[in-house]
Amino acid sequence: MNISLYIKLGLAVICLLLVAILLSVPISILAPLGQVLNPGTGVWNSVPPPGVGCHSSVLTINDSSAAIVVCVTPDGFIRIASNETWAVFYEEGYLTAEYRLAQMYFMAMMTMGNLSSVVGPSVLPSDEFFRTLLTPQVTQEIVDSLNKSSFTYEALYYYTLGVNAYIESLTSQRMPIIFKVLGFRPLPWTMEDTFAIQQLLTWSLSGSADQLPFTVALLKMPKQVIYAFYPAYPSSIQYPVYPEEWNLGIYNTTGNIKGLSFYSPNPLPPGITKQEFIEAIDKAIAFYEESDTAFRDSVVSKLLPGINPFEHFVIGLSDEGSNNWVALSPSGQAFLANDPHLTTTVPSIWIGFQLVGPGMNVIGVDFPGVPGVILGHNPFIAWGATDAEPQVVYYYVEVTSPNHPGEYYYDGSWMPFEVVQEKIYVKGVGYVPYNVYLARNGVVIANYSGVVIVMNWTGMYPTDEGATFLYFDIAQNLTEFLKGLSYFKVGIQNFAYADRYGNIGIFAWGLYPIVMGGDPRAVMLGNGSYDWVGFIPTQYQPYVLNPPSHFALSANEILVSPNYPYYVGWVFESGFRADEIYTLLSQFEAQGNITYSSMETIQLNVHDYTTNLFLQPLLNALSTHLNKLSPIEVQAYELLKDWDGDFTPNSVAATIYYFWLWNYLNDTFMPWFQYYNITPADGLGEFSIFLGPDAIFHGPLILDLANWTNNYPDIVWFNDPVTGQSRNATIVMLLAFNQTISELMSKLGPNPSTWYWGRIHERILTSFFGINQLSVGPFPAPGDGNTINAAYGLLSNEGPSWRLIVDMANPLSGIGVYPGGISEYPLSPLYNDTTAYWLNGQYYTLIPPGLPQYFYYLYLPNATLPG
Repeated sequence: MNISLYIKLGLAVICLLLVAILLSVPISILAPLGQVLNPGTGVWNSVPPPGVGCHSSVLTINDSSAAIVVCVTPDGFIRIASNETWAVFYEEGYLTAEYRLAQMYFMAMMTMGNLSSVVGPSVLPSDEFFRTLLTPQVTQEIVDSLNKSSFTYEALYYYTLGVNAYIESLTSQRMPIIFKVLGFRPLPWTMEDTFAIQQLLTWSLSGSADQLPFTVALLKMPKQVIYAFYPAYPSSIQYPVYPEEWNLGIYNTTGNIKGLSFYSPNPLPPGITKQEFIEAIDKAIAFYEESDTAFRDSVVSKLLPGINPFEHFVIGLSDEGSNNWVALSPSGQAFLANDPHLTTTVPSIWIGFQLVGPGMNVIGVDFPGVPGVILGHNPFIAWGATDAEPQVVYYYVEVTSPNHPGEYYYDGSWMPFEVVQEKIYVKGVGYVPYNVYLARNGVVIANYSGVVIVMNWTGMYPTDEGATFLYFDIAQNLTEFLKGLSYFKVGIQNFAYADRYGNIGIFAWGLYPIVMGGDPRAVMLGNGSYDWVGFIPTQYQPYVLNPPSHFALSANEILVSPNYPYYVGWVFESGFRADEIYTLLSQFEAQGNITYSSMETIQLNVHDYTTNLFLQPLLNALSTHLNKLSPIEVQAYELLKDWDGDFTPNSVAATIYYFWLWNYLNDTFMPWFQYYNITPADGLGEFSIFLGPDAIFHGPLILDLANWTNNYPDIVWFNDPVTGQSRNATIVMLLAFNQTISELMSKLGPNPSTWYWGRIHERILTSFFGINQLSVGPFPAPGDGNTINAAYGLLSNEGPSWRLIVDMANPLSGIGVYPGGISEYPLSPLYNDTTAYWLNGQYYTLIPPGLPQYFYYLYLPNATLPG
């Protein structure tokens, strides 16, 4: 018995009980204390799911029988093989529930707007938000539209049966601990619950409110400032995912971009003043920020006090990135690499599965609650994904009038808002009424003093992204891959593709709304003049197949070259990870060195590409002022001068540079935001266009700064409009350097040799349920938010949540790793058994030797299915 683990569990239970106080939840809505602590039935009597090993069985359902072999391996994977496809998905559902029941239920309840029924009133804003996204209605429509004879329906049906078989078998010993504390017993799982998780994922990959603060900028800042700060295409050009020279076909058409306005406010509804409009936008920002993060803020943040050692840095929970690339070796071997950057938690957001059935042998990771494998490979194809980050959320201000209560003016007539009457059950309170109001162009998210703002999102219409992955799992060639991709409409991804025939490509297909006028970067007038008129035709959507470079890559950078004829959005990642990947791939391709070793080298790289742009100008500025620097500043200069730009844990220069660049960015732009009265209510410090909440430098401002520093060091935007001081790049760089040294001396002491990066930069796997005692770490960590091996923020719980590299000429050699483990049960050895490999940059062979022969089916000629 591991006593320390039981002590941690005891502390965790105490913290769970403290949640009641922290969240102002009445103790009465939790399970009775005696029941929770009962030695026979309470948390102390919990039994972990089975550990490592293999077993065989025969499954019989409705007079149909199937042979099944299950192996649980200590590399984070559950392996299922059967002679019947339905049995594979049944067993996947059963085992997912066995190892991750609480996690999948919390995700589904959150997105269905039912979390208050379990947690209480503290998360009611979250429930209201997801009800506003129409999740219950959309998931019902998706289920109603399913073809019951389809492969995807079969997978969903039997997966759901498997989940419910486990729920029906639950005893008090096997009930998840958090359910015991909350006094919750899960209701039967439904297909709608699976699609709720799909909605959660697609919203997290497409939800955006940048148009709200940008509208404030348009209203408060002169046009010349908008031109300078917010170019519609990056001022410091980044290498696009789909450059024109790699696929002229998608550029040779007429789109909507020439008819749009990107620098002027859209017309205001009659009778609304600029100030009233700004106040309504601020309310919409508050709704978006508060409601969308209610679960995190209420449950997680209050249980992780003091995790941020520097007050102006916060853990980034919404700025996920990702990397993927494909490359051909000189002999035509197609390699694929992928590492999606998401929140790193225990249990992990992923669970590993190998699924083997007739015509299928797929290995990779899955989201608990969803059948199939989401990212991975089979014997024929491999795929990975990064967020494409196009604009698929639009905002409108409606024309209303006190003479037409409950109505809005649209296309020449007054129309009533549609009302969806919801009742949200809140534990300890009862049913709370909540109304969702709909206009023709979206759902109402703010109604302040008669100014009504609505939001439209492609995900508020029924689509079935889950079908994509199920068809990927069984695809054997490019045609079948593209069939699966045709189902993916929302949360558009850059899907990297490689196959055994030597084909490589990246595709970003989905629903890209088309508007024919106005400024889509801002809130538009909802009178019918600026509605969606359709979507970009598939043949003109961004993709590249077998490019002349012999490689392609995506890292959330801008999608297309400037001549692309359609508007697809404007706030993308800064592109520095993409620049570094492109540089390294170009070098390895030129050397003919496309191998597992070179792919690992890229995936684990911790060189910050911004140092290529900013470090030399900083050194030049310092070198001309050495006689004015203090001894400690001179020491810092010498450290920077000898530095290669790699963010290794033992680098002091990395620490100095990281804080200097953050200060340089803020010292340049903050005076202008203050001068034009951009406030926190407007999104200052919350959105990347207004100096977002961390030092990741997403968005356009860091690209402006790179452009000005290297090409226009005397540009007017380095001036301080608040004080009237005339400045140039050198003056601001030196100011930021002085601030940085003072700050680091205050925080880390007077000896720069101790300011090493690993001292202040750590990774942590936060408890999915917000219980600090059940988190793993922190660990000193390399990298930052701009490195390929990304670790965002100072105490980072975001980064490569899954690493995959596979050579499709020999897919059995594919490697991968994700942090955490299979089980959500904290006393299980499978709770955290893969983290060390992940931290150390090691990989598992995904289908290792020594497994029962069934798991090599379709790979080896003599391998068969069970039975």
